[in-house]
Amino acid sequence: MKKLLAVAAISMAFMSQQAFAQAKSFEGFSAGANVTFAKTGVDFTVSGLTLSTDASTTGVDLQLQYGLALGQQFVLGLGATLGAGTNKAGSISGGGTTVEFSSKNRTAIDIVPGFALSDSNLVFGKLSFLNADMMADAGNGSSSKSVTGTGYGFGLRSLINKNLYFQIGYDVNKYADIDIGSGVTAKPSSTVFSGGIGYKF
Repeated sequence: MKKLLAVAAISMAFMSQQAFAQAKSFEGFSAGANVTFAKTGVDFTVSGLTLSTDASTTGVDLQLQYGLALGQQFVLGLGATLGAGTNKAGSISGGGTTVEFSSKNRTAIDIVPGFALSDSNLVFGKLSFLNADMMADAGNGSSSKSVTGTGYGFGLRSLINKNLYFQIGYDVNKYADIDIGSGVTAKPSSTVFSGGIGYKF
């Protein structure tokens, strides 16, 4: 009986260390680049009437993150994301003028809790605090507004080897209302599919 209990204790200790090693596999600094497929839109409210516009853009996001193993399988990531380039957000025409909308200078501070399925696969959620410049271009002039917001998402990170990984994700981003004058408010938003590769130091 004592021998059986000793074997069980050794087995449990081994399994515990092995599980902790799963989380440890994702600990440390990482840097990556993701190809993004973003649908960006703006909802305009004028005297109770809502008009919407949107467009899709393929781009690249750069990501920095630090992951900390918490217990056996949980990982907490803290990081930042930088959106390169301009994302189109559609256009509205009226009175002989067409106004094109877009977003650029997109940045995010990310909180990324994860659960290690194995020592090479991590599923994660994401909460982001966003900042961006929303642009309006009428051809003969342009204007911009800095906006903030929050986002959430989820994804999968898989290690190819000890350092290289690939990642896929889906994010939903909502920005605060913009008062653009004359009783018009604008509310930007976006959904983003992404996939890319990175390096864990």
